[in-house]
Amino acid sequence: MIFAMDTVYFGLYVLDSEAAAIALCPGLEVAEGDWQFFASDGSALEPDFSVPAYVDTKRLKYGNGIYSLRAGAGTMLQEMLHKVAVVHGLTEFQTAEDVKVLLPPNN
Repeated sequence: MIFAMDTVYFGLYVLDSEAAAIALCPGLEVAEGDWQFFASDGSALEPDFSVPAYVDTKRLKYGNGIYSLRAGAGTMLQEMLHKVAVVHGLTEFQTAEDVKVLLPPNN
């Protein structure tokens, strides 16, 4: 399970795989910091771009790049749940409280 948080509207997406998270989150938005990712235990994941996202304003082109997710240092999901406005994705999770029950305590 992977969690993706939209840092603009604070929607939390509960996804069944890394591939689902990458398909949901465009690389350009990820590179701009509009998404945060978390592993099933709530630990931070960070994008690792093998092909960079870019914006070419002169040619009016952009590219989402190609990225994968790897373990990162950063805020745990447990610390971010109070910001969650809505939960999307796997149907057994309807609220931030539903997600909190799944996660280990943040020590």
